[in-house]
Amino acid sequence: MFSGLHIQYGELKSLDLLKQDSGFNAYKAVFSHQTLCLLLALTDDNLMEGFRLVPYDPAQYPDEKKKSK
Repeated sequence: MFSGLHIQYGELKSLDLLKQDSGFNAYKAVFSHQTLCLLLALTDDNLMEGFRLVPYDPAQYPDEKKKSK
C-alpha cells in the first residue's frame, strides 16, 4: 500500500498534525505531487485501526494558518 502511495503521490515531504480528536488524528501530508489529509485512528494499544487519505481542504483547518505565521 505504501509503495502505491509513493508511486501515485511522490515522496512524502512533511506530515503536520492538524487536529487531535477522541477517535482519530488528522495530519496534513505534503507529497511531491499533491497535498492530502491523513486521518489516522489508533487503538488503546497503539495499533492502527483506521487509515484514510482524503483531499486536503485548508478551509477545514483555519487554525493551521495561525501556526505557520
